[in-house]
Amino acid sequence: MKIKRTTHSTLVYEILKNGVKDAPKQDFYTIKELVKHTGSTYHQVTVALSNLRNYRAADVVIQQGIGYWFETHETDQRNWAQKERTEESKPRKPRKTINKKESA
Repeated sequence: MKIKRTTHSTLVYEILKNGVKDAPKQDFYTIKELVKHTGSTYHQVTVALSNLRNYRAADVVIQQGIGYWFETHETDQRNWAQKERTEESKPRKPRKTINKKESA
């Protein structure tokens, strides 16, 4: 069985969106705070933030050389909904199964 792990982008986004457990929610987080709360490395957090910013799920405000990151759910372009399956015009051939008795 394959072990599924939460991505760093998801960890960072959850902090930006919901805040940290047992603490009042903040609107803005620095990279140092995100590293501390997610347990990820600096590089993992910066890549996750870059990915989130690319999809407009997060943005940054820079003041006095410090970046303050915040979540922008209104403009999030990540697609979480699955499109309905469309039937193919020409059905595919079914997979051939090999019986162990025949191949032995």
